[in-house]
Amino acid sequence: MDVPFSSSGALSRAHYVIVRKVESATSSQAADQHLAAEIKSIRRQLAHPALDLKACKECLIILLYCSMAITSGLLDNGYLDFALSHALVLAEAGTTVEDKRIGYMFCSMIMSAEHELRLMLVNTLRKDLEDSSVPRICLALDSLISLANEDLIPAVQSRLHDLLLHNYPHVRRRALLALRSLSRYEPQLLTRATSTIQKRLKDPDPSVASSALIFASDIPDTDPKQHDIHDMVNNMLQGTLSTLHKTSHKTHWFILRILQTLLTMRSGKLSYIISFSNTLADFLKEISPSCLISCKVSQVTLVMQVCLPRILLQMYKAWLFFFCKGIILGIFRNFSLLSPEMLLSKEKSQGISAVRCIKGLLTSQNPNDQYLFLSCLECLDPMIWAGTTAEYPTILDASEVGRVMEFLDAPDHLMRKKTMEILNRIDSNILSAYYTQALQSIPTGLTIMGQNAFVVRLLEIPGIQHKLDGGEYGRKVKEIFAQLETRLGEGQHRILEDAVEVVLVYIRTSDLSFRLACVATLITMFIDSDTLLEPTFMVIVSALAAEYCGVLSIPPAQMLLAFSVNLKAYSPVVQDTCIAAMLRIAADCDGKIAEEVISSVSEVRQNAGRHIQRRCDQFLAYSVEGGPLKAAVRNATSSSLPDFLQALQLSEEKRPQSPSSSSPRLASSTTVGSSGKLRYTAYDRPQAIPSLRVERPHSSLSDVGTTNSFTLESLPAINLAVGSQLLEGVPGVPSEHEGSREDLITLDSPFVSDAQGGTDGAGFAEEWDSLAKSVNARGWCSETVDEVTRQLGEMEGCEVKVVGGSMLPFIGRSDVA
Repeated sequence: MDVPFSSSGALSRAHYVIVRKVESATSSQAADQHLAAEIKSIRRQLAHPALDLKACKECLIILLYCSMAITSGLLDNGYLDFALSHALVLAEAGTTVEDKRIGYMFCSMIMSAEHELRLMLVNTLRKDLEDSSVPRICLALDSLISLANEDLIPAVQSRLHDLLLHNYPHVRRRALLALRSLSRYEPQLLTRATSTIQKRLKDPDPSVASSALIFASDIPDTDPKQHDIHDMVNNMLQGTLSTLHKTSHKTHWFILRILQTLLTMRSGKLSYIISFSNTLADFLKEISPSCLISCKVSQVTLVMQVCLPRILLQMYKAWLFFFCKGIILGIFRNFSLLSPEMLLSKEKSQGISAVRCIKGLLTSQNPNDQYLFLSCLECLDPMIWAGTTAEYPTILDASEVGRVMEFLDAPDHLMRKKTMEILNRIDSNILSAYYTQALQSIPTGLTIMGQNAFVVRLLEIPGIQHKLDGGEYGRKVKEIFAQLETRLGEGQHRILEDAVEVVLVYIRTSDLSFRLACVATLITMFIDSDTLLEPTFMVIVSALAAEYCGVLSIPPAQMLLAFSVNLKAYSPVVQDTCIAAMLRIAADCDGKIAEEVISSVSEVRQNAGRHIQRRCDQFLAYSVEGGPLKAAVRNATSSSLPDFLQALQLSEEKRPQSPSSSSPRLASSTTVGSSGKLRYTAYDRPQAIPSLRVERPHSSLSDVGTTNSFTLESLPAINLAVGSQLLEGVPGVPSEHEGSREDLITLDSPFVSDAQGGTDGAGFAEEWDSLAKSVNARGWCSETVDEVTRQLGEMEGCEVKVVGGSMLPFIGRSDVA
C-alpha cells in the first residue's frame, strides 16, 4: 500500500496506519496480530472519561474496519460490545447526519438481536423519525429496517403511517420497507396497511410502487382486500407489457418486480400474459443479437469515426436485450403456475405458441441465450411442447431436438444439469440410456484431471434421476467407481478429489431421509463387500461413516471391523482417512473394540511412515481410554470428520506437557533446579529503570495475556494456526510488576519434582504455601482450580483428587492434590 495519507481517503492518521499495517502484513496471522492490538488500543481510548464525539466516531470506524478485516471466527460473539454504549451516544448526540449514521451502522452490524441495549435505541429512532429534516428521517428509516424488533412497534408505528404520505418519494419508499420489517414481529401491521398499499401501488414514482409490490406479496390470503390488490398488480402488468418496446429503459426493472410479485402471490392472469406473447416475440426479433454490430479490432477506429451514432444505438439495444431476457423468464415462470390444458387452450384460441416465441434463443451461439431457452423450457410441462401425447404435436423439429441433446455434453455443468432435468421429465429412459452408454465408454488414457471431470459428469446423472431416492443414488455411486476400477485397472489411478467433493456436498445438501437412506446403503455395501474397494469410494465411505455413525442403526463395532479387514492393502492416503474415521467410530464403542481391529491397526503401524504411525498410535491409545474421543465429539463444531479431527487436535494441544518435552527453556530450568546448587554466582537483582518511551495508544499486543484480553482461550477453534501465533512475542510480565521480578537463575522451577518420591500431606501443604509468592515465575500456572483440574484430568495416567476445605490440612480452601 503505497498510497499517501492525503490520497488514501482515511478518516485519520490512526485509521491510515492500521490499514497500512494490515495491507503490508506478510501473512494473515501477522495482519490479525495488528488488528487485535488495534482493538485493544481502541478499547483503552474509549474508556477515557474525556472522550469527545469526534474521537468516538473515529474509534468506531476503526473498530468496524477491524471486525471486517480480521479472520472470520477469531472474535467471539459480543467481543466488541464494549463500544455499543459509545455508538448509542453518537447516534443520539451526533450533530451531523454522518455522525449519527456511524452510530446507527455500528449498532446494526455489531449489536445482537437479543441485546439489552436495543431498548436504548427506541427513543433515538423515534426522535429522528419525528425530525423535520428529510436526511435524518431517511437515516432513521434505514436503521429501523435493519434494527427492527417488537419493542419499536408501539413507539414508531403511528409515525410510519404518517410517513407513507410524505412528499418525498425516498421517505415513502423507506417507510413501506420499515413497516414490512416490523410486520415480522406483528403480522397485524400488514392488514392495517392494505388501504395505504393500494394507494402506493398507484404511486407515480416507480421506486415507491416497487416497494409497495414487495409489501403486497406478504399480505396473507385471509385479508379481504387481497383480491383487489391482485387485480391491481395484474392491471399494472397489462399496462407495462402493452408498451414494452416504447417504455423507457429505466422502468424495465419495474416490470421484473411486477412479475416476481405475481409469482409470489400465485395470481397471474393468463389472458394478460398470453395476449402479449406476440409483442414479446416482435420485440425480441427487433433487438436480437444478430442485429448487433460485431467488429474486429482492426476495424474499430474506422467504425468509431463513421458509425458512432449507430454503435451507441446498438449498445443501447443490447443493454435493453438483457432486461428483455429477465422479462421473458419471469413470464415463463408464471406459466408454470397454470395447468397444461389451460395454457394450450389459450394458445390455440389466439393462434400463438409460447415456445415458438423463444426458438431463436436455441440457435444462438451465445451460451447465455441457450441457458435462457432451457430455463424457459423447464418451466413448461413437456406435454405442451414435446409431443408426449398424440393430441398435442411437438413444437421442436428434429434438428432442434438434436440441438437440445447436444447440451448433455456442454462444458458448463449448469447447462448439462438443466438439460438432464428437461429430458428426465419427458422420458426417464432417455437419461438411463445416456448413462449406460457413458458408463461403458470410460476412456482409459485420461489424466487425473480428465478422470475427475469424467466421473463428475457421470455423477450428475444419478443426481438428477434419483434425487428423491437416497438408496438408489448410493448404489449408482458405487457402480460408477466399480466400473472405473474395472476400466482403468486396480490401483491405476489416484483419489479423485473433485468426485469426493461432489458426492459429499450432494448428500449433505439433500433432505434428512435421503441422507440416511444413502449413507446406510453405502456403508452396508461396504460392510458386505469381501473385496478391495476403489480408493475414492473408500474415502467417501470413511467420511460418511464418521459423520453419520451416531444416527445409523448399524453397530459401530461392525463398522470398525469392516474398516480393519483390508486396511493394510490401501495406500497411505486411504489409510489415513480410514483410521481417522475409525477414531470417530470408536467414540461410540464405549471401549469395546474387537481384538481383530487392534491387531490390524498394529500391523499397519509396523510398516507405515511417521504420519500413519502417529495416527495408529492415536487409535491404539484412545481404544483403551475413550474419554478424549467423546469430548472431541461434543466439542466439534459439526459432525463432519475434519471438524472432529480439529477438535481432537485442539484437546491434545491443550493438555499440559511434561517439563522435559515442553520446551528447551523449561528443560534447562528443571536440570538446574534438580541439582540443588548453582555452578556460578547468580546475577544481582536488576534495578527497575523507568522507560523513556511513551506508549502510543495503538502500540502493541503488550497486554494480550491479561484478564479480559484477546487470548487464544477466548477464541473458537476455527483457525488454529492464527490463534496459536496470535500471542507470540508478548512480554510475560507487565511493566507495572517490574519490581516483583526475580532472578530466574536462582529461582527453582515450580514443576521440579522430588527425586526421592512423594511427600506426606503436611509436607505438601508446606511446599504449596512456600510457592504462593512465586505466581509470576516462568512456567507457573495461574489458572483457576477448576481449569487446572480439567486439564490434568485429560492427561493419560493422571489421577486427580480434589480435597475439600473441610479436610486437614486444607481447611478453608480447595486444592488440587
